[in-house]
Amino acid sequence: MEEKHQIAAALPMMDFKATNLAKEWKTWHTKFKIFLRASNLETEPDKRKVALLLHHLGSQSLEIFNSFDMDIDTVTYEDLVRMLGSHFTPKANIVMERHRFFTCKQQDNQTIDEYVTILRNLSLNCEFGDLKNDLVRDIFICGLSQKHYNIKERLLTEDKINLEKSIEIANNIVLAKSNAAMLQEDGFMEGSINAMSKKSGRMYGYNSNNTKSESGKCKKCGQSHKYNCPAEGAKCFKCGKLNHFARVCINRRKFVKQMQAEEEANDGDDDDQNSDLFVGVLNKRGKSSTEWNVHAVINDKMIQCQVDTGAQANIMSVDTAGMLKIKDKLKK
Repeated sequence: MEEKHQIAAALPMMDFKATNLAKEWKTWHTKFKIFLRASNLETEPDKRKVALLLHHLGSQSLEIFNSFDMDIDTVTYEDLVRMLGSHFTPKANIVMERHRFFTCKQQDNQTIDEYVTILRNLSLNCEFGDLKNDLVRDIFICGLSQKHYNIKERLLTEDKINLEKSIEIANNIVLAKSNAAMLQEDGFMEGSINAMSKKSGRMYGYNSNNTKSESGKCKKCGQSHKYNCPAEGAKCFKCGKLNHFARVCINRRKFVKQMQAEEEANDGDDDDQNSDLFVGVLNKRGKSSTEWNVHAVINDKMIQCQVDTGAQANIMSVDTAGMLKIKDKLKK
């Protein structure tokens, strides 16, 4: 008994000053039915349920009841509920109710389920009959907000789809987008994909931190990216191995470093080499030129010839270069 009183105390009276009395009555009556079920009073005689309803409805309910010209001792519970519903819910303007329904759009702060609930409630006073669920489905798809344009496109591709399936697909797309956003977080992405890679034995093209150089660029391709390295599966032209480009090839870097080391080691010998070698070409005047002409005696005749070494410049010792100059002057 004590439990029943606690439940009764939690049931508020109806607000008779509410702007929308039809909605207020509908909400309150639903709460009263919950109260009867929770208190195990649904099977009580009509007289008791009539008394409970008028008692919890509020003091003003007695005046309304008297206007029905009904006997409180003989009125049934169902008749009382029907009369109260007619009193608080005047004849609806069907055109206005349908206008509200057909022009209802999803707001940016509304979830899929919240939007569907609003549409369903609006459809109750539209007298759609058997077409109600189909019309709720149509307005639901057409009224989705711009942020859910991808959902609208997906649902419009379906030939035959009911309201419940439309809601299910829409919620699944929203959930998938939310999960994708969570996966983009670096810590979760790296740990999860590395774990999946090890478990399945496959590579997913994720550029983890250990593939980045000090400059922040990928060691495999030399570019800056977050996922899907373009060098994955590519063959290096330098070493023939996979999964990296030639410009970042380790063998190439070793070769360049070796050449640089040799050049640095030879820097100290430049003076000695310059004293022994002469780089350039010679002509009959002993000056640099793009041609190299010499005189040769062929069949007792002096003929001017051009030496073709296959190169624009030749390297020889200073002594050899000087000897050629002296011989050229003697022949003149």
